[in-house]
Amino acid sequence: MICLIKKLNILIIVFFLCVTPFSSNSIENKILYKVNNEIITSYDLKKEFKYLSLINPTITNLDKNEIFEVSKNSVIREKIKKIEILKHVENIVINNDYIDRIITETYNKIGLNRAHSSIIIDNFKLIKFRDNNEINLFDLDEDIFESIDISNLKPELSNSLESKLENYLRDVKSLKWKKGINWKNVDINKINSFY
Repeated sequence: MICLIKKLNILIIVFFLCVTPFSSNSIENKILYKVNNEIITSYDLKKEFKYLSLINPTITNLDKNEIFEVSKNSVIREKIKKIEILKHVENIVINNDYIDRIITETYNKIGLNRAHSSIIIDNFKLIKFRDNNEINLFDLDEDIFESIDISNLKPELSNSLESKLENYLRDVKSLKWKKGINWKNVDINKINSFY
């Protein structure tokens, strides 16, 4: 009897395995190129595309062949740089203090330690810092690293984007920054600071 139940259970499992469609999220990974002894795979190109689209979202407007070419050329350049550097040094070692300093400077530069809101329309990004109402405007087509504030050069555009940002925040009843408020460990409903 127990043997019959085991066989029946196995039969049911096999049946469900046969009729249940499975989807796989695996990525086929092929070696596409070789630069000296460094290989470049399809997965490398996919990762490079994701990286490039983070620093320049307009890349997603390209067609697949152009995206492939841009990603391929970028990865090949990086491999060549690595090969050339390793000709002159045994291995690449970066001091942890230096890395920490770069991370801290980048963190401070992009304002993650200050309350802010931002809006992107077309190729322009406006950031408004809540502690002093400072406005930064960047042209993402010309300045993907957001290092050149052009708000003084385009005051009308800055004002227009700031107005759109404020209207949006009001429409969605966003939290409004007030001096002394720390949202990290507080129930948002107890703050009572909304647009």
